[in-house]
Amino acid sequence: MHMRHNFHNHRQGFFSTGLFALGLGTLIGYLFAPKTGRETRDDIANWMSNMSDEIQSKVSRVRNLVLSATMQLLIALLTNTKKCKASNKVS
Repeated sequence: MHMRHNFHNHRQGFFSTGLFALGLGTLIGYLFAPKTGRETRDDIANWMSNMSDEIQSKVSRVRNLVLSATMQLLIALLTNTKKCKASNKVS
């Protein structure tokens, strides 16, 4: 029971410290921000749009690679199946 109480106090202290650090970071950010809030939001929106485009491009590339590999595998399987059937007929 005693260890559980210490763990709870430790967790509560960690949470309080985290909230304090978050508040302090936010305050310092507002005091020293080189841009206005609108400029910063626009920058973030542009960055997110660029990242979205980049991610879509990479997903498309991966999809094309997977489709190509799948087609090559299917062709190889069909070719081997036909060879196996042909060799069984000869036997």
